[in-house]
Amino acid sequence: LFALIYPITNILNLLEIDYLTKPVGFAFMHLFSYFAAILGIILFFDLLRRFDHFQTLPKQSEEEIIKLKVIREVREERKTVKK
Repeated sequence: LFALIYPITNILNLLEIDYLTKPVGFAFMHLFSYFAAILGIILFFDLLRRFDHFQTLPKQSEEEIIKLKVIREVREERKTVKK
């Protein structure tokens, strides 16, 4: 939402709305920026929580990787033959 504050102020300036001197416009911009800050903090901790649940992938040997590639190629060939 912080990224939206600058374009919103540009639009208000293009529409010649003086949001800095009018109390309603000024309050709206302040509330909007507070809301953006709170939402940013919530999103930050939500992403931290999600990243903490990630697990490292098990290391595969080269033979297993080759087997998987061969299996994928065979499946793709079967799909093309059926069509």
